[in-house]
Amino acid sequence: MPQTMSKQTTSTTTSSTAASLPQQQNEEPDVCCICLDELPTDYSKLCRYTCCGKTCCLGCHKNVMKSKMPDDLKYRCHQCRKPIPENDEEQVKRLREWVDKGKAWAQAMMADWYRDGDCGLKQSYVMAAMLSEKAVAQGDRVAMCDLACLYRNGQGVVQSFKKAAELYTMAAERGEVKAMFNLALLYRTGRGVAQSDGKAVELYTMAAEEGHVHAMSNLGVLYIKGQGVDQSFELAREWITKAVDEGHENAIKALNVLDEIEARTAATTTSTTTTTNTTSPRCCAACTTPQTNDHTLNRCKCHSVHYCNSTCQRAHWAAHQEEHRRLVQEQTATKNASENDKKETSTTTTSSSSPPSQSKKESDNGKKESTTKQSSTALSPSPQRQKEESDVCCICLDELPTDYTKLIRATC
Repeated sequence: MPQTMSKQTTSTTTSSTAASLPQQQNEEPDVCCICLDELPTDYSKLCRYTCCGKTCCLGCHKNVMKSKMPDDLKYRCHQCRKPIPENDEEQVKRLREWVDKGKAWAQAMMADWYRDGDCGLKQSYVMAAMLSEKAVAQGDRVAMCDLACLYRNGQGVVQSFKKAAELYTMAAERGEVKAMFNLALLYRTGRGVAQSDGKAVELYTMAAEEGHVHAMSNLGVLYIKGQGVDQSFELAREWITKAVDEGHENAIKALNVLDEIEARTAATTTSTTTTTNTTSPRCCAACTTPQTNDHTLNRCKCHSVHYCNSTCQRAHWAAHQEEHRRLVQEQTATKNASENDKKETSTTTTSSSSPPSQSKKESDNGKKESTTKQSSTALSPSPQRQKEESDVCCICLDELPTDYTKLIRATC
């Protein structure tokens, strides 16, 4: 069977020799051999034949398979007319011939098969990384995407978000749509790059304009929240609706949230109240999934952001930890100040009570003096131990306990 490109995952990354990599050779035809339309740039919408290495539109290939064309014509390469391999062994044999010839597209496809354990090959991330590196050296943008994913996930290589970001960038510059989307995710979470919602919006827009459904949905959510771009419910609805038309589940939830917001905004506008309330919907700070009746978000201890679960919280921690600690410190300081005010008020009220008679006043004065001395010595011994700055656990992200027997400190 011809191999589709949907398994060639998104990304871009590069080594220190990124600048010296040659441009990818244009091996595939400019037009589909079936419909004669220009081939899409998104490899997930293409179908590659291992007999001649040519590509066609994946939709066209599926239409041929569903047609009433005779089988002896249907199960042939639509470019060179060779019969489609009947088993995995023959499929691998054909592709390996192209790999031995040093073809970048074949190296990238074989890397995918090793990564997923397809076509009877034993699953191996190491082999996938090795073959992807060979294809990257020839400037193959799909291989850059795949290798970036391996670096991002630490599969077959040492995990490195920085290298993943570099490879995603290289692939995105060469027009790889999925790399644009994955790079936008890194900019949203600040992994491997400096956190930037503006850059994420730019990349989401590029991918969405090329038809990437997930990018459409995420871009719409950012327009709702006004993050990295001016808030616009109109543009949000435009992009989310496009994703909904493709059946994207998160887009359907986001569209329902947008409907609720616009309904509240319209009700506020028609009322006699002079103040308007146009608050943004509550969304996960990591993946931008909105909160719905069926999907409740968890609030961070700093009370400024919300997350779907601990996985999203850990993904967003690198970009959020500085603000988180600052807010927790402010909350702790406010709480301590409030407690001190209560203590001072209680002391002032007790000391200001007046005696009913002169005789009692004199006797009471003695008692007050002794009491005052005792209280002054009790209240002003050695200075209280300064409260250490509150911190959070680097694993569960909860506030650390005050009991040091329940803590472990790394000497590094």
